[in-house]
Amino acid sequence: MRKNNEKDAKNCKVCGRIFYHPHNDICPDCIIRDEQDFQKVRLFLKEFPGSKINVVEEYTGVSSKKILKYLREERLELAEKSEDFLKCLKCGKPITTGMYCSECYINFVKEINQMFSAPGNKEPTAKMHITKNKKR
Repeated sequence: MRKNNEKDAKNCKVCGRIFYHPHNDICPDCIIRDEQDFQKVRLFLKEFPGSKINVVEEYTGVSSKKILKYLREERLELAEKSEDFLKCLKCGKPITTGMYCSECYINFVKEINQMFSAPGNKEPTAKMHITKNKKR
């Protein structure tokens, strides 16, 4: 097992606490708290579907900023599109969940596919594997 060292240390983006993790920007405690908040929102919406965001915020104590994050992560979905709340990050059209409207998402996927199938682009041939833990 790899030992933590000083260069692996980072500050949590939420609470500022120092922790060690090669891939997360949020400490384990904040991840747990975030999941607990999501479960509060999920249970409230299960009991009161279609509630407005300010009502959910008031009764669960979960901020509208966090609820917006859950919508962007596609963990929640608005009952209907709202002109003033959740918009496509590319074109600005109202959406019910995620970051992009279906048209912008489809165009993005097409662009990626074209990029990899363009003449002159060869299929990547480099092989990969998971590295074994080595002592440094």
